[in-house]
Amino acid sequence: MAAEPDYGFIFGALQPTGHGSDVDHHHFRIQDLPPELLAEVFHWCILYVHAARSQYRDQPTPYAWLAIRHVCRAWRAVALGYPHLSSYIYISNNSECVQTMLEQSGASLLHIYANPAQMPPNRVETQRRVLEHLHRTVFAQIMLLNPDDDSGTPEIPVVPRQGEITESPMRNLTVQCRSISRPFVLFSDYSFPRLQEFKSTSFPLHLYRALVPPGLRSLSLSRTVGSDQLDDFIALLNSLPQLESLAVDDLLDLRQDAPPQGLSPSQAVGPLAKLSRLTTLRVRDSCLATGCYILRRIVYLESAVVKQNFPGLLTSESIPEHTAEILLARYGSPNSTPPKTMLLSSGRAIATRVLFWDDRLSIQDVTSWKEDDASYELVVNAVPPSFLLELCQHLPLSRLRVAHLEEMGMTTLRWRALLPRLPALEELSVQCDLSRKADPASESYAQAKSEVAALQQTLLPALAVVNLLHRRAVASRMRPSDLATFAHALLAQRAQHSAPRCPRFRPVSVPL
Repeated sequence: MAAEPDYGFIFGALQPTGHGSDVDHHHFRIQDLPPELLAEVFHWCILYVHAARSQYRDQPTPYAWLAIRHVCRAWRAVALGYPHLSSYIYISNNSECVQTMLEQSGASLLHIYANPAQMPPNRVETQRRVLEHLHRTVFAQIMLLNPDDDSGTPEIPVVPRQGEITESPMRNLTVQCRSISRPFVLFSDYSFPRLQEFKSTSFPLHLYRALVPPGLRSLSLSRTVGSDQLDDFIALLNSLPQLESLAVDDLLDLRQDAPPQGLSPSQAVGPLAKLSRLTTLRVRDSCLATGCYILRRIVYLESAVVKQNFPGLLTSESIPEHTAEILLARYGSPNSTPPKTMLLSSGRAIATRVLFWDDRLSIQDVTSWKEDDASYELVVNAVPPSFLLELCQHLPLSRLRVAHLEEMGMTTLRWRALLPRLPALEELSVQCDLSRKADPASESYAQAKSEVAALQQTLLPALAVVNLLHRRAVASRMRPSDLATFAHALLAQRAQHSAPRCPRFRPVSVPL
């Protein structure tokens, strides 16, 4: 027996909230709503279910919102009487349900969804039925999990040729597949002049290039370009003058045809993609050398948000020359805006992360940062000490007002070497393992005390606030780290109140 739908989950977000204790809810009975307003409420319920499927771990079923058709006759009449309420279609096991939804949607614009992890066995036929309505589809996710099956029947959803090109109202299209073993033309009878967002995974460049119109605003690609097709990809970007967002994830494979190691920022590397309207650039690549090679081929505005992630294990031999300059190219131009806020975290067993904000933020905002908040983000995994030193030397720190230094375990980063490069710093936050006391007789502690004494005199003349946060490291250490030693020296000065201009400390619980 099928499980009872969770009506509370479906309708919970739609419950009205009173603006005062004197509100008489009997005057707002949903039964009194005109049908067109009730249909609008149902529409928002459908949108909520679709949003919940991407935001919550316990996802509702794709057609959970169909429960509104079984509450009462009045609701059912409204749910069936407005075709746009049947226009959100999931490719599911129930092909009859999909067909019924297509019929009940009338001439409404369609939104087609598919989940590659839950594609039904009869997905080929169901997907074909849905794609016969491309002439009225505005959103589509297409999954090609097995382009050539054992029977020789292609899964590629090619719509029957009609003899003329039909314009589709499609605005958002996602195509994913596992492998392509033969050439074909996808949607040969359709053009997509209104397409604004295109996403593709493992779908060859030559198969989707004709689908992309000049007015495209967002492009997201993963494993779609061969090592000999990078120039073609650059040409595609140059044909998109309206492009605002570009995301590439392991775009191409250069393991057998690697870029030159001596890669200078001023060295020509072939045709460049000049994206004058790009506001967001995301590059994720398992190979740092490949990612740098792609970055060198893209020219973007200094104001663009740049996100770079290189999760692959790095060795000194795998890092090309001038890599730090390439990764920080956003700040290499004289016209670029220097950052005012920074978060820098590092640890031997985890990635080193650098985030910059163009605006001055509070420490509370920095420590609770969200993925899309920063103007710049760089994540590199298992960084060799030599590259970490080079990267820190190229960080644009001269106009930083706020900095949060976060040690997430053992690291080779020389934290205190950053301090002389922060002349404008006003607020400093340090988070590390403070559970082990520094040896007062050690040379490192003596040096840290001298640095603390010089904080506002010569080292950090603008410093006004220091925050110390304790975070116990996963791996135990025999002695405090470079950053922890500096933090203990700060605590010692706070306790003695020896400096007349000692920065004020916010209360912090330190297990000493």
